[in-house]
Amino acid sequence: MTLPPETPGGCPECVCFLRLRDEDKAERFFGGVWKIVSGYIQSRGHGAELVKMPEMGERFSKLKIDALPWMQPVFGMPEGKMFVVGTSEYAVKRVRATIMGESASIMDNPRFTALGRPPEGGKVCEVFYHDVEGELTAAANVLGTVGFFLSILPKERDTRPAIKLGGIITKLAQFLRDVDLTVDCSGWTRYDPESHDLLIRRMMSFRKPQTATG
Repeated sequence: MTLPPETPGGCPECVCFLRLRDEDKAERFFGGVWKIVSGYIQSRGHGAELVKMPEMGERFSKLKIDALPWMQPVFGMPEGKMFVVGTSEYAVKRVRATIMGESASIMDNPRFTALGRPPEGGKVCEVFYHDVEGELTAAANVLGTVGFFLSILPKERDTRPAIKLGGIITKLAQFLRDVDLTVDCSGWTRYDPESHDLLIRRMMSFRKPQTATG
């Protein structure tokens, strides 16, 4: 499962599930992997530890590496039936809340349902929704910043080309803001066990983003 970042401008979050056939074998395997990984990290002069997360259950742990404080993936084997790994505590808790019915799911999103819900019956293999909102605006902000700093360079013979380029980049940034759109992308994939066919549907909706006035 892929989730939007916890904070604007962050990286997308992800949670993966692996079904376990043999709990004891899986626990020995992942224990061996952790021993190798932690040993290598410590041999490079960095600390690494698995911190228990009792609020998630006794079988969930968070990986902490001293050199990478911003990266703290979460691992767990709830009830010994599945191995769960998430990019962060936030991602795992959010997915868990949705599964437990404590948080809204994608089916509760009016933008997703407006594009078409999966039909009843059959096995749905994939469901996704992506709100591409203001992505050109983000690029425009970067270009605008570059253009601004180029345009305020000291006016000398050597800097004239850079100053001229700054003016062009600033105009390009404004153009991107003017043409920016909000795009809703969604879709689903359904498997038919009788015919062994995959029914795939993808939808997109374009709309002009609302701009603040006043």
